[in-house]
Amino acid sequence: MLLLATSSGLARGSEVGAIAGFAVGMMYDLVLSTPLGLGAVVFALVGYIAGSTNAFVHEPTWWTRMLLAGVASGLGMLFMPVALTIVGREGVMSGHIFVVVVVVGVTNAAAAVPAERLCRWVLSESSKAGI
Repeated sequence: MLLLATSSGLARGSEVGAIAGFAVGMMYDLVLSTPLGLGAVVFALVGYIAGSTNAFVHEPTWWTRMLLAGVASGLGMLFMPVALTIVGREGVMSGHIFVVVVVVGVTNAAAAVPAERLCRWVLSESSKAGI
């Protein structure tokens, strides 16, 4: 789920990344028992961060996209327990979260290039009139 928000931001910029992250995060919140809207805010922030990195990298190569997706995904996995702690959930911040951040970051970095190509294709603007 986090990879979709990150890849959308990398493929189409910060605004599209934030919108896609919000939609994916809202679906995440509807399935799990997190407070409604919290995942949407966190995923929108991650999509925005991933999309804004295009301003720092002139012409991203495949390995810079992998690195940026891994870092943005890792930040998202760190933001979620912090946000849950802020709203009053107890026991979500532990030393185990750093292992999860590394695993998610590496896994999403490995899948970033095909996921970004898929998001670029899905989010492409149609050249046909009326669509």
